[in-house]
Amino acid sequence: MRALAAAAMPQARADVLTFSLSPAILGATPGGTVYFGFTLTWQSDTESLIVTNSYLTDESDPALGQYTDTMGQNGYLHILGPSATPVTWSEAGGPGTGAGSYTIDPSASAGDSDAGNLAIDYLIFDNSGSTGGTAQTPFTVNVQAAPEPGTWGLLGIGAAVLAITARRVRRPARGSLPPPAGSVRS
Repeated sequence: MRALAAAAMPQARADVLTFSLSPAILGATPGGTVYFGFTLTWQSDTESLIVTNSYLTDESDPALGQYTDTMGQNGYLHILGPSATPVTWSEAGGPGTGAGSYTIDPSASAGDSDAGNLAIDYLIFDNSGSTGGTAQTPFTVNVQAAPEPGTWGLLGIGAAVLAITARRVRRPARGSLPPPAGSVRS
């Protein structure tokens, strides 16, 4: 029988649990949203792991944006194990998937950043009961410069020039007729 006091529970069980973000460094323009993809690997012959939620800790600039948990919202739980070989749960970041999302404040300035740890809380179950724990991995969110209006204008002009050029290449010259079917040019 396993009996662990809550205070004695380690931060992460490195021998059986690994947690990482993909990517760990993200960037967006002010008002934009970035999504945290992740990989979680669990291995235990006798225990199962359930992730209950995710959140940010030790942030360098918590006012830069707002984190939204995807792992724990709406009772979204994933059970791993027991298994003698590693079991991996991996999700790409996107709306409603991954560990969560981070929306940058619209008043943020290019070059601002927030860094810290993304943490997950989990429960470990075996025949004798359950214990809880936390695993953490570093993250960084960088604010990128929004394109200037002139940049968008130049992009539009370039697209228009390409469209006009492509149209002229496909259209035959005025006054010329295609050769009759079956004729041979000399």
